[in-house]
Amino acid sequence: MNRFMFTASVLLLPTMAVAEDVVITANRYAVPVTQTQSAVTVLTEEDLKQYQDSDLGTLLNRLSGVSLVSTGSLGSTSNVLLRGTTSSQVVVLIDGVPQVSASTGQTSFAGISLSNIERIEVVRGPVSSLYGANGIGGVIQVFTKSPDASQDDIYISGSYGSHNYHKLGAGFDFSTEKTRAAADIFYTGTDGFDSTTLVSDSNKDKDGFNQFSGNLSVDTQISDDLLLGINHVQSSSTADYDSACYAGFTPTPCSNDIDWQTQTDLSNSSLLLDYDVSSNTHLSTRLGRYVDDSVNSDGDDSANDTQFKTTGYTATALAERTIGDVSAAVGIDVDTVELESTTDYDETERTNTGVFASLSTYAGDFGLQGSLRFDNNSAYNTYTTGTLGTSYLITDSLEIVGTAGTAFRAPSFNELYFPNYGDDNVEPEESRSFELALRQFTQGGEWRVSGYRIDTTNLIGSDPNTFTAANIDEARILSLELDIAQQIGAFELRFNTTLTDARDGEDERLNNRPEWTAFAALAYQYGPWLFNTDLQSETGRINGDVALGDYAILGLGARYQWSEGSTLSARVDNALDEDYVTNYDSFTDSYYNTAGRTFKVSAEYHF
Repeated sequence: MNRFMFTASVLLLPTMAVAEDVVITANRYAVPVTQTQSAVTVLTEEDLKQYQDSDLGTLLNRLSGVSLVSTGSLGSTSNVLLRGTTSSQVVVLIDGVPQVSASTGQTSFAGISLSNIERIEVVRGPVSSLYGANGIGGVIQVFTKSPDASQDDIYISGSYGSHNYHKLGAGFDFSTEKTRAAADIFYTGTDGFDSTTLVSDSNKDKDGFNQFSGNLSVDTQISDDLLLGINHVQSSSTADYDSACYAGFTPTPCSNDIDWQTQTDLSNSSLLLDYDVSSNTHLSTRLGRYVDDSVNSDGDDSANDTQFKTTGYTATALAERTIGDVSAAVGIDVDTVELESTTDYDETERTNTGVFASLSTYAGDFGLQGSLRFDNNSAYNTYTTGTLGTSYLITDSLEIVGTAGTAFRAPSFNELYFPNYGDDNVEPEESRSFELALRQFTQGGEWRVSGYRIDTTNLIGSDPNTFTAANIDEARILSLELDIAQQIGAFELRFNTTLTDARDGEDERLNNRPEWTAFAALAYQYGPWLFNTDLQSETGRINGDVALGDYAILGLGARYQWSEGSTLSARVDNALDEDYVTNYDSFTDSYYNTAGRTFKVSAEYHF
């Protein structure tokens, strides 16, 4: 069966089927998911409504190959591990524009509001050959809400739940013959819960969180072949956190009776021009700007507040062409990052230029895909990365896929220039990855089983003698993933499980990588009602010599739609009130708490 017939048949599957999705992130241009060899998971706005999660990290933690390391209540710092790699080894994009702190090299997941999101694409595997630095574990791309050309719309929504969680928001869609616009604004707040088991002074209190967020998207069809798009998303968040002063860690100022807070302001803007040169040739240009501004304070106007503000500018040009079964793309990225801080860094700016190309071709049942990228960075010179994959259709729907690729992580400004810690001789981390997968698209869903290995060298840590940043370690991650999505009548089933063995150069297990994770979800549609339940579990998570215990948490939900778009919904998470932890701080000998049993009720009304 040739590739065209296979793809066409897949596109006729029911709405639920993952195979129907057109994805952008895996190839940097739109293709059906059946035509990319990468392991891809797509979360739609319907998924966000079904799970009713309050933050992005919790939502991503439901996916295959993802594990979450949280530091407590809503709004606390989260490290999202993708295939055992840390947040700094994963590319995070919002509408095609990076969102990352230059100082830490990580993304503030807590600052990205789910209220403004329409779609999320997660690609697992090395992506540096397409996206450059930090693409060891994969890429997470968030797409904000876009205009709906089908109808004008105005809506309001609200939620209330445990720990005095409350959210209010409103938005609209508006369209003319050539122009479409969408916007929304939301406020989220919670009293939170005590984030850690620290019991000294102010650490006994609840750690609250509040956030304002908004999104604006405008598309204008300048001509039949030229589209102009503008996107802007912004959030301002304040999160309380516990102090570790009593344990000997003494930032300035530091006192046990201070209610510490982090103020985080994120913004991400892009301007996109899409031009259809012909039926098989497409050009696109994107200009972007992003800001990550974080201030740690005691809640008052203090001269000793610490600030780290990243401002990034990015420009991308991409040309793609398809002739028969051959698709090719070439592009260039130019990124400039600036850092402003109350801390004096030796360098506060760097620029990266990346040139990349990709090729995809099919000959009958065989497929071949490859990409190559060259990066030149003002801080760490040049890097070349590549990915090569091949596939073969064993039967009409059963396919075997093999891929190999290289990737790297750029050292952060902290690792290069932070006073008394940074070392500008630190080199990027490097990785090699290999994956073998078997997948099948069926009438109503798909499944994929993947085995992969990631070898990383030049891992950056603290030199035990000088206590400065240095390339001191290596890591090896072996893993097996299974993903299933299936529609059976009115029932929708999703299941994923991951087995992982992650070890450092001394053959010691890496912290916070569970040996086994699993997630199962079942939804049932009955007229205007949707009932859903899910079970999430893991075993074998450690932190140093501390085993964090195994757990299984049950979720229950229901939603009623009384008119088009207008719904009432309710959700209970951790319904059996499982007592568990997923993170431990060896420095303070304390655990980070979890929320326990929680509930949430929500309503959305469209005028």
